[in-house]
Amino acid sequence: MVRLWPHGRLRLIAALAASCALSLALLAARLVYSGRSTYSFLAWNLALAAIPLLLALGAEPLARRRRAFLPPVVVLWLVFLPNAPYLVTDFVHLRPDPPVPLWFDVLLFAAFAWAGLLLGFVSLHLLRRLAGEWLGGAATWTLTVLVLAASSLAIYLGRFAEWNSWDLFVRPGAVVHAIVAPPSPAQLGGVLAGFTVFLVVAYAIVEALIGSDRER
Repeated sequence: MVRLWPHGRLRLIAALAASCALSLALLAARLVYSGRSTYSFLAWNLALAAIPLLLALGAEPLARRRRAFLPPVVVLWLVFLPNAPYLVTDFVHLRPDPPVPLWFDVLLFAAFAWAGLLLGFVSLHLLRRLAGEWLGGAATWTLTVLVLAASSLAIYLGRFAEWNSWDLFVRPGAVVHAIVAPPSPAQLGGVLAGFTVFLVVAYAIVEALIGSDRER
């Protein structure tokens, strides 16, 4: 079993922790300065974005010792993965909110979006390495694109159709109906295509950076 290199794993986790800490520190500074809880939902969204990483970290030991438990973990990972890139869409809430300067809020949203993308991409990297032990490189990249396309679809469902991850379990029929009969097919197609391309390109860059770091 090929494992993620130990020092690389520690560096990745440390970088993710630093990114999340920076985001939360900026939010805390805003709350203290303004005296209002505006944008506090970003902390909750970041917590949801961390779930896929926790599941991915737990997948490797399961693959070595208890493979029967691996499929449910992967399914849960697929369900919660869109919460990570979903943070990018929180920019729709951005608006002038004195006394906090707009540039600070732009920085705040960018920090949370970046942290969310990193959490999702690192979790995808971990599971992609596991899949690579049974599949070839072309197959794993095909699965990667499909996973990111599914995440883009989930982003549409969350941001524009206002569904949550757990609705797949409690109201699956309604979620499927929102996909097959959307109010605006053009909007669905645009969001799906745009976010899929964005996520694939962004992930490929992160994967290349991780790979180049391993070769040092």
